[in-house]
Amino acid sequence: MSDYEFSVSVLAEDGGPDAPLRERFATVIAYRLELLNERDGTYPAVGDWFDFLDSFDGPFAWQMTDEEFEANPPTRVDFEVVGVTPTEAAGSGLVTVTARLAS
Repeated sequence: MSDYEFSVSVLAEDGGPDAPLRERFATVIAYRLELLNERDGTYPAVGDWFDFLDSFDGPFAWQMTDEEFEANPPTRVDFEVVGVTPTEAAGSGLVTVTARLAS
């Protein structure tokens, strides 16, 4: 398990997702960042690009059964880190991330 807890917000932009979908994406991004940190030691920095998979409603991809995954395959979504505090890896603790979705 990652030594960091990621708190993510997704920027509201014209033509972008509504508040509930941004909140859902924030949850998925936090999960993704935790996995990357745990697996590779990745710590986000401003300007970094990552991606995640989501179906936009229903269970999150990591909660889906094989049947659900096949019936409603998730879509890849790219995002950019536009803010991170603290800016340097501290070994553990809360990391606040602001993300912008690719258009």
